Amino acid sequence: MTDDPSPAGGAEPAVADERRASTLELFFDLVFVFAFTQVTGMLAENPTLTGLSHAVLLLAIMWWAWGAYAWLTNAVSTEFLLPRLVLLASMAGFTVVALSVPEAFESAAVPFAVGILLVFLLHAVLYASAGGRLDRAGILRLAPTNVIASLLVLGAAFVPAQVRIWLWVVAVAVLYVGPFLSDIGRFRVHPTHFAERHSLIVIIAFGETIVAIGVGATADGTSVSGLELVAGLVTIALVSAMWWRYFDAEAARAEHALMARTGVARSRLARDVFSYLHMPLVGSIVLMAVGIKKTIGHPGDHLKTLPAILLCGGAALFLLMLAAMRLRRDEAIGWSTPVGIAGCLAVTPLAMFGPAIAAVGALAVIFAVIVIADMRAKYRRL
Repeated sequence: MTDDPSPAGGAEPAVADERRASTLELFFDLVFVFAFTQVTGMLAENPTLTGLSHAVLLLAIMWWAWGAYAWLTNAVSTEFLLPRLVLLASMAGFTVVALSVPEAFESAAVPFAVGILLVFLLHAVLYASAGGRLDRAGILRLAPTNVIASLLVLGAAFVPAQVRIWLWVVAVAVLYVGPFLSDIGRFRVHPTHFAERHSLIVIIAFGETIVAIGVGATADGTSVSGLELVAGLVTIALVSAMWWRYFDAEAARAEHALMARTGVARSRLARDVFSYLHMPLVGSIVLMAVGIKKTIGHPGDHLKTLPAILLCGGAALFLLMLAAMRLRRDEAIGWSTPVGIAGCLAVTPLAMFGPAIAAVGALAVIFAVIVIADMRAKYRRL
């Protein structure tokens, strides 16, 4: 990013630069492979409403921390020594956070909070020292909310369990309300780089569903059965259709929408579509991995209530967020997405009372139909 000469964030050209995500950024993102696996494992071990609430709060805070660095590396090149050192130090902080996930609301509450605080402090220091003039002004408005939220999580470690979760809720609210109270137009956005960073984190989330196949198949220590192999292939079909739906129908269009906007409009679209709406999108994939893990382990059995809801509700949430992104970009959503959402929710009873493999297969069919409908609509426009 460069300094914007206009007083309100200015109007940058509606074209993309050629900047791409660096290898250091990809290396940085690998910590989130571990973090996502930790959340999935924690929820699989405790598939209750309490476990779900903890998982959602953890994902919300870790997503916001990751997103802060996506904005940072969009503004600051990682080719120089200081940014590299800060990002590597931040990886250490994120590693502490990821290691603390299973006990973040209990014995590891302090390490988790200290790790998040360190991550946000390093983020603010690098933004203030290496960002452009207007980037510095923007981060000085946002940094206090990031630090306050971290301190709330730290304070939650020292209060009774009944109060603790509410401090976490307040912390998440502080993080997500902050950009509305600050001047988001003070940040400038490189569309290609920004969209690519978020596409890569979606790939990482999809990777967690692939990991869930392997973990689910080997969890009982026995050899993989034929039915488990079939369940794995059906799951691959589902994840492939979800990948297709996101990358063929949404990712490029979101990037083009960023290119077409300038100044404050571009910054706000980046905030809404990527920082806000991608959080539940990525979260839906991670939560689906819990249902997938349970399915692969016992494909002929039914799922318990919460894993069934996570599997089918997660698929519906994925489609809902894609629809919300289109609406935010002032685009039509078509008939296939609402029908697909209803179809995913309708599969929930099958997951709860029938064989889990059948539910995954039904979801795969639903997504395949959506992909085909999108492709037909795409070719009609050509």
